[in-house]
Amino acid sequence: MKYPSTRRESLQGLEKALSTTHPGLWLDKFIKTTDKEDTEAKTALVEQAAEIAEPRAYGAFFERYRQSLIRAPSPVYAAEGEALGRFVVGLGATSVLETSITLHRTYGVPYIPGSALKGLASSYAATLLVDEKKWSRKFDGGKTKRGDYQKALFGDTEQSGLIVFYDALPLPGKYRLDKDVVTVHHPEYYQGKGNPPADWDSPTPIPFITARGRFLFALGLNPVTKEDLPEALKWLGLAAELLRLALREEGVGAKTTIGYGRFKFEETFEELKPPPPKRSEAYEKLSSALAGLGWNSQPHEIARRSEAFSTLSEEEKRAFIEEHREKLKGILGNPKAPNTKVLKRARDSSGLRQLAEWLDLL
Repeated sequence: MKYPSTRRESLQGLEKALSTTHPGLWLDKFIKTTDKEDTEAKTALVEQAAEIAEPRAYGAFFERYRQSLIRAPSPVYAAEGEALGRFVVGLGATSVLETSITLHRTYGVPYIPGSALKGLASSYAATLLVDEKKWSRKFDGGKTKRGDYQKALFGDTEQSGLIVFYDALPLPGKYRLDKDVVTVHHPEYYQGKGNPPADWDSPTPIPFITARGRFLFALGLNPVTKEDLPEALKWLGLAAELLRLALREEGVGAKTTIGYGRFKFEETFEELKPPPPKRSEAYEKLSSALAGLGWNSQPHEIARRSEAFSTLSEEEKRAFIEEHREKLKGILGNPKAPNTKVLKRARDSSGLRQLAEWLDLL
């Protein structure tokens, strides 16, 4: 039996375009039929969406996103979290299916909105922290009343809190979408038709889509004065730890009571900083050579390194001294080193003149 198609004829055969299609668009627009008797259409739609590959442009977008966090006016703490299993955020959102999932509007990748992470951390703090007055979160007369610490970190209806929760995005190539199913065993009972649950009820399988993988979680600060920054960073560290524990112990999104939505973190949240600048080959060789020197090294060995040092640019010279300051002090500044006197007497020697500059800069 053929079911009436809800697609326009011009959309027929577009399954071939799955590799370059937005999964959210596919879930919204490309179901073959909405006929209730066609139990396979929704299953096929979910299976197709789960097979869609990551868009080629997503990697560049993710790097721009990371760089924007690094360049934020205030420090941003971040950590990578790995989903212990499946998770789904936005399960109850409007959809042509009975279920949904939160996907990035432009790139179609699964992500966790910052608002969901903020609510999770706030709920975890209100439930488990000891001081009820400071961490309470109560609903009264249509308004949320928060304790002092709750209000400071998460804000209320009148003002925003100190902490900014950024969207958690998946690392490129480190995530995937999965098909899943939830089965309603007693549909008439749940629909309130009065029939009690019975063994002869016909189960109704409902397909839905989930996600798994490795995600970047980040928290920042709303603007604070320079004087208040050290104290604000303490609160930022506390909020990051609350979020880490909440993701590990309670989970985010739907179906957390059966284990969905939990994440593990191999490292603690740390401030995002720009990667170290790329150094010249001479810089890298000199760094390796320095590791083999000590305060009792022969003067000619140290002199050879000083000549290599003289080939660096002025910026790299200062960076080298800053990076290896303690090591250089151990070699050149140790009063017991027999070579120290030799080096000081040889300030005018062509082979050791650069080392004299090292000593002066140290």
